[in-house]
Amino acid sequence: MPKILVIDDDAMPRDTIVKLLNVGGYETLEARDGQTGIKLASEHLPDLVISDVRMPHFNGFDVLEGLRANPQTNSIPIVFVSALNDIKAIRDGMNAGVDDYLGKPFSAEELLRVVDTQIKKKALANDKFDTSLKILRKNIIYALPHEFRTPLGLILGYGQILEAEHKTIKPEDLLEFSQAIIGAGNRLQRVIENYLVYAQIETIQEDPQEVEQLRNHLIQDVAKIIETVAEQTAAKYERSADLSLDICHTALRISEANLKKIVLELVDNAFKFSAKGSKVVIKAVREDDMFKLYIRDYGRGMTAEQIKSLGAYMQFNRTIFEQQGLGLGFTLAQRLVELHSGKLRIESRPDQGTAVGIEISIY
Repeated sequence: MPKILVIDDDAMPRDTIVKLLNVGGYETLEARDGQTGIKLASEHLPDLVISDVRMPHFNGFDVLEGLRANPQTNSIPIVFVSALNDIKAIRDGMNAGVDDYLGKPFSAEELLRVVDTQIKKKALANDKFDTSLKILRKNIIYALPHEFRTPLGLILGYGQILEAEHKTIKPEDLLEFSQAIIGAGNRLQRVIENYLVYAQIETIQEDPQEVEQLRNHLIQDVAKIIETVAEQTAAKYERSADLSLDICHTALRISEANLKKIVLELVDNAFKFSAKGSKVVIKAVREDDMFKLYIRDYGRGMTAEQIKSLGAYMQFNRTIFEQQGLGLGFTLAQRLVELHSGKLRIESRPDQGTAVGIEISIY
């Protein structure tokens, strides 16, 4: 049975809505002020919130802001109840992202029609989420064994050769085998680290206090950090000549570790999916109070469908192109940007390359 939270400081209309919903077959919760409503929403996670707009101290817009600020409640649809002639409230609500309106006075049929529409929309969204989760699980199942076994196989294979031939092995072979073992170990280490970082991000985003603590860092100048990560990544791929840097000097409210992770994953993808000799361009600018970072490669690119499907553990055309890593790097960068109230955008065309842009508030 769908659960609906009704928030109104006036007992009479609140009781009327609750009774009509109960008759319509819905379970209900009641709150006589906005703050209590947000608390009940966090505790009970209703399928829909119906809130009066004009309430003292904590109005409907405050309720909307509170729900959207909490990862546990930010997807709950909210319907505002407002006088039909309150044009300003309707306009402001539309701009703020309210899901629907009920204009006073309204009939029982109008109430139940609006509620039924929002409940169906939420159920459809949940179905899409479940489908995405199934795809995610499938990708984990198929990707993890390969990503662990391949480097482990290299380490064990070369280790066994060294053990068997330790008395007669040539110095040049010893160097080659050692480098292969170190490379495989580094690959395995990064897979494990990315998986752990991803799990940590998913946990943090459920706790507003941890999110706030995550944002409570300040870098005085991002330029050196970005340049160092980019140059080291280019050197790893033996493509230092392909790197083009134009980085501004500015402060940014983010930890050094998280900035490094964002830059590393995006720049690594740019080199990984483009050919030696093609440029990888990295530019950072400050525009008003926003920090903007752009990373452009001229490599393989992606189709529009592949861009829509970007997510944790996704990899495309694995049978055609060998891709090291879980395909998790983009998602890690995106989640970290979003946790800092930023935005990440991507544009790409097959065989023409990919451009990624991020925006994060400086303060």
